Amino acid sequence: MSTYIVIDDTTGSIVNRILLNDPDQWEIPAGHSIVEETATPMSPGGTYIDGVYTPPPPMPVSTEIPQPSPEKIMLEDHELRLSDVETVLRDVKTRLTALEEKLAEGISST
Repeated sequence: MSTYIVIDDTTGSIVNRILLNDPDQWEIPAGHSIVEETATPMSPGGTYIDGVYTPPPPMPVSTEIPQPSPEKIMLEDHELRLSDVETVLRDVKTRLTALEEKLAEGISST
């Protein structure tokens, strides 16, 4: 089994890499050709023109730190306030439960 690259005949762009046991048994799509890959792996996005492989351009790397949008900042602020409210509500519920228990004790002892 060998690796082949599928090339767009119009542009020379490599559109795929495939494994074939017998390339004669595979129907090549119209407008394309295949070439057996040599020791150098060839990547889709690169080109293969007149026997010369050109790799695809490197992916750009951004060094900028993304800044959150004003909407995201507002949402995060709202979530923090909501978290504070939930904490207060839990505390109130705990105190109410304790008061209910004391009342129940007082009622049952009379």
